[in-house]
Amino acid sequence: MIVACVLITHFRAKAELIRCPDLEGRAFAVSGRTRPGSPVVDRSQAARGVLSGMTLQRAVSTVSDLTILDADESYYEVLFDRLLDSLGSVSDMVEAGDLGEAYVMLEGLERLYGGEAGVVSALLNSVSDRLNPRVGVAGSKFPAYAAARTAGPMRAARAPDDVSAFLAPMSIEILPVSDHLRAALARFGMRAIGDVSLVGQAAMFDRFGREGLFAWELSTGVDRRPFVPRKFEESVAEYTTLPFSTTSMEMLRVGLDMLLRRAFSRPVLRNRSAGAATLISSTSDGEPWKFHIRFKVPIERWERASELLGERLEAEPPACPLDDLSLTLSDLGGETGIQPGLIGDARDRDRETLVGVDRRLSSRFGGSRALHRAVEAAPWHPAPEMRSLLVPIDPLASDSVRALHMPTPAEVRETARGGERRPDSLFRNGRWRDIDRIDDSWRFDLWWLPRPMTRSYYRVESSDGTLSTLFRDETTGQWYSQAA
Repeated sequence: MIVACVLITHFRAKAELIRCPDLEGRAFAVSGRTRPGSPVVDRSQAARGVLSGMTLQRAVSTVSDLTILDADESYYEVLFDRLLDSLGSVSDMVEAGDLGEAYVMLEGLERLYGGEAGVVSALLNSVSDRLNPRVGVAGSKFPAYAAARTAGPMRAARAPDDVSAFLAPMSIEILPVSDHLRAALARFGMRAIGDVSLVGQAAMFDRFGREGLFAWELSTGVDRRPFVPRKFEESVAEYTTLPFSTTSMEMLRVGLDMLLRRAFSRPVLRNRSAGAATLISSTSDGEPWKFHIRFKVPIERWERASELLGERLEAEPPACPLDDLSLTLSDLGGETGIQPGLIGDARDRDRETLVGVDRRLSSRFGGSRALHRAVEAAPWHPAPEMRSLLVPIDPLASDSVRALHMPTPAEVRETARGGERRPDSLFRNGRWRDIDRIDDSWRFDLWWLPRPMTRSYYRVESSDGTLSTLFRDETTGQWYSQAA
């Protein structure tokens, strides 16, 4: 058996960089908020000295400008599934390991790809460069994993024939055993894999039982674990962040419709149907929200899927604020026989024209989408940024839903009048401007929201004649400027 391990080191951190490129070059750590103590589970390359398992307090004291991100496991799983799908285009024998770790059976592929080197090259090319995959090749899974750890980004390494000597200097931390056993081995002075192999088979079994015997076998290069290929269930998965942590059904519907349009635009779903849908979201209280529906009749259009999912969500709304949305369409049916009409709807033709323009602009300006449409989410909402959302014109764009009229922090000097703090001057274009007149003012207090929102708004004219809308966040005292 010849196995390749495709390894993505720091998978969670790289996933965050894909979602938010602005983090590039910054020191950040990913915190496992659902784990006791919310320890660090991953870090960026710039966060040197921060280790997995470290408390947040210690991590922040190690790197003073460290940014802390909450782990978004549902997003990571969607991204990992896409990685496995990509590897599946090279081989139908793919096994999922831990997050960022996959195994591929190489036997039988050499003729297709011109030898082992050709297979490895195909595996590397199937994974996004932004994940910087590494590949290790050996006769079983653990030596292949160890070899992958020695390879550089976008490179491959093969375990030598003397696997035991190859593994000997490596840390016991890479052994796929329990934390309890690793701690016990360390207490006995066994910190390298070679130390474990020297103890002997009988002694390891007598002291640590079957797991100790398993660790000893691995230390000698023997991995008896069977190769368990991933069960291939054809599905389509899409993901978006939401601009706010929200329970708003209107905002949820906008995000859901965008994901459905994107999913039904994928080639794999062209003229086909979906029999089931699953929604997963991260939540503010740490427990993921999950919603599953099996359609009585397979769905062939995103509009019908939106209608049915919307009805069910109205009847069973999420009980806590959602931060993002992951959609998986599964139980895909065969060709439905539905063919597009010879004479398309004028609106469809106009939309296709706009999508074509957007794609050309995107390729010219570095991949960012230029064209979006504004969708009303909650036009009645007192906060302007909650009223409308921006959705990309291109259904296949990877952009997330964005809010329109987002407030921006403003530097404001204020005066207290009758217990109310009013703006007195505004810093703009490098200098302070006196506020000559307050044309209008209003206030709202949404104290019952999961994240209460209390604001005092002022429509003002500054000394240079510019009209602005300012508001004071009464919960923090921070001033903001907002176009509305």
